[in-house]
Amino acid sequence: MRRGPLPSSLLWTGHAAPGLDLGGTVNYQYRGVSYTFEARDRRQDAPPERVTVYREPGDPVVAVEDKLSTRIFDAFFVLTPFVLAAASLAVGWGRRRRSQQRAAARLGSDGFGFTPGELRRHH
Repeated sequence: MRRGPLPSSLLWTGHAAPGLDLGGTVNYQYRGVSYTFEARDRRQDAPPERVTVYREPGDPVVAVEDKLSTRIFDAFFVLTPFVLAAASLAVGWGRRRRSQQRAAARLGSDGFGFTPGELRRHH
């Protein structure tokens, strides 16, 4: 069995399979063949628990247990740049709008240096 760090990308791209966590050893089946791997965060005296296992489509030996904490971390890691970009755009648009309003106030309410009274006199 191949070991090493399992990519959390399997949670998003892998094929789901039902499994059973027996005190830190996760068992699951694929096409009638049983597979196991160690769940690092479970105690050996923990009661059995049904879990969902995501396995690599081409290699059922490579699998990872579905964990909410891993999904939250991945979503945070992926979404943070987009949230920061949106915040940056909002701040930039707000500054631009305030700058345009200040410039219009300096030039007059129409933005070309004419006051409202001057415009009414010429109509």
